[in-house]
Amino acid sequence: MDMDLDGGLGVEDDLIAKHVIQINLMFKPKSMNKLGSFNVWRKSGWFGKADELMGFCPANGCLGVVPEKLPITNEEYEILHKNPNDPSKWPKKVYQTMAHYYQSAVTCPVCHTMAIRETLPDSYGFNMSARQISERAEQLFNQLGRDADFLLIRSKENAAFQKAKDYLFSVNRRKDVYAKKLENARDQDMVFYPLKKIIADTTSGGSVARRVQSLIEA
Repeated sequence: MDMDLDGGLGVEDDLIAKHVIQINLMFKPKSMNKLGSFNVWRKSGWFGKADELMGFCPANGCLGVVPEKLPITNEEYEILHKNPNDPSKWPKKVYQTMAHYYQSAVTCPVCHTMAIRETLPDSYGFNMSARQISERAEQLFNQLGRDADFLLIRSKENAAFQKAKDYLFSVNRRKDVYAKKLENARDQDMVFYPLKKIIADTTSGGSVARRVQSLIEA
């Protein structure tokens, strides 16, 4: 899938979204519905070292997302990053935070359901039509303050990564064959739809959902 989404926008080039809504589509060429999942990332949680994968609300049907960023300073994170397996080198405050953080309770910002942080799913699976997927994508976009890019990833082979993994544990496995299977699995169609382009496309009243649907159906 080769699409130019960056040229001639008439929008400031330095406009950078805070989030990425990732739409993963599995290879199902004869199916009316699309099988896949959403992921939501908060960009560069720690000076570009790692983007922050946000957790989804566990309530059925809710698309609320919960930030996963640790409540520590960037300086404290640097210490944690340099000594990830040696708590004796962590500041006491960081140690206490890490000891309880993932077992702490969180509240969904949309439906106010409470859950334990470590139980939050990091993806939202779907088996829907392209129109329904795009409507959910716009719902996520709105919940994130309309401050997000879209990243569409479409696999070219059904369960390619699982097949490569199964082969790796097979009796007659060969390193070169496994490498080829892994390479094939990584061969995916990818389209990045940045916020600056979204704004340019919808300034006159265009629908975000319709734009995303066109990418899905391309």
